[in-house]
Amino acid sequence: MNRAAAKPANRSVIEAGAGRNVAAKKSAPPPAPTKPSGPSLWSYVLAGGFAFAGLTKLFENPLQRRLFRSLDWSEENMRLVGMAEVVGGALVLTRPTRRLGGAMLSTTSAAVLAAELTHGDAKLGLPRLAMLVAAITAL
Repeated sequence: MNRAAAKPANRSVIEAGAGRNVAAKKSAPPPAPTKPSGPSLWSYVLAGGFAFAGLTKLFENPLQRRLFRSLDWSEENMRLVGMAEVVGGALVLTRPTRRLGGAMLSTTSAAVLAAELTHGDAKLGLPRLAMLVAAITAL
């Protein structure tokens, strides 16, 4: 009699197991969260700040002109740095080109920072260092 009682119990376990497998196959896993497709607020701030700084160099703001003269850089160099900042700022706004823009802005900021520190303009170094750190966040 023990054998007869054991057989129905086994069948119910097998059927219950089969039922669980069927139920598991019917329910799909939740969809993975997607990343936002557009630029973040930080990307807009970074791009705007560098684009503004670049435009002041492109339009030869007197303050920028004096700064670059004190570094013994030509006005052409000033315009090249300005162009790099504007283009780098634009590149930071799109996800596929964000790292390229960050690399361009980091390189430009590092070059100007090195020139400022070489010429003993340490008080100008802190704002430029902040710009360099901000540019590195895009990498």
